[in-house]
Amino acid sequence: MKIRYTAGARSDLLQLRRYVIGRFDAADWSRSLAELRDRVALLADQPRLGSVPLELEELGIDRYLELAVGRNRLLYELRDDTVFVLLVVDHRRDFRAVLARRLLEPPTGDARA
Repeated sequence: MKIRYTAGARSDLLQLRRYVIGRFDAADWSRSLAELRDRVALLADQPRLGSVPLELEELGIDRYLELAVGRNRLLYELRDDTVFVLLVVDHRRDFRAVLARRLLEPPTGDARA
């Protein structure tokens, strides 16, 4: 399967980068990014590796899956032969609030490409 990051997920990674480098250092960011890339690469061969997030399962929504990657939750969706990475969020943040905010953002056109 192919892997694609939505604009929202790319923005999440930039915010995460700023946070980790500002709070810790560039070496920590490099390790975090490598771990993230390694886990996402697994999805190319094992796209059903993740599980439905509890917050979405409670609403009867089962089309999205998540992986835990370090201190982050990675939300993704399978469409045809592509894994779309939709969201990367620190596990300590309010996941429901992050999802609600993301749903209210104007579309960028690449999430369904």
